[in-house]
Amino acid sequence: MPFWNIKLTDKFDTKYQRFEKNYEEEIISAWDNLDSYLRALQRTDNPLKVNSGYIHPETKGIVAIDQSKADRKLREIRLYVYPDTKTKTLLLLTIGDKRTQQKDIKFAVNCIEKYKGR
Repeated sequence: MPFWNIKLTDKFDTKYQRFEKNYEEEIISAWDNLDSYLRALQRTDNPLKVNSGYIHPETKGIVAIDQSKADRKLREIRLYVYPDTKTKTLLLLTIGDKRTQQKDIKFAVNCIEKYKGR
């Protein structure tokens, strides 16, 4: 089974740097969950089969990966990603917290619409 490639948007990269400074533990935990999600994607041909408590399906095939960790209570953040099964590319769209959730989802949807229209 081919490996998945990872592609970041500029917004993801910019927000990641800010979140890394302000939400260090949360980013580490979310990144661990993203790594687990990516490993699960490597084992299946259908992203919908990947299921865990840190995964939150959104609209248009977008997935939100959270910071949840069994042994700690951390501030809620989300990494918004899109698994493109045709190209085996995991698009890292944006990062947000509860305050920016609706805006982040809207941005992610716009990204996917542009991506699919390419």
